[in-house]
Amino acid sequence: MTTERRRMTGREIVIGLVVLIPVFVIAYLGAGALNLPIPQWGISAIAALVGILIWFAIIGRLGGKK
Repeated sequence: MTTERRRMTGREIVIGLVVLIPVFVIAYLGAGALNLPIPQWGISAIAALVGILIWFAIIGRLGGKK
């Protein structure tokens, strides 16, 4: 099984920003509002990872169309 490497298109980068920025901001503000014992940056990092996974799932679907 080979995977083809290619550069990200502008559309994929924009989709990533549209997904990541709201997820990061909501998690950061939510962590501050909940006063959890975990630092806000830790929860934001986890949220960013989740956002990246969502982003790659969306790109995979977009990139898979031929």
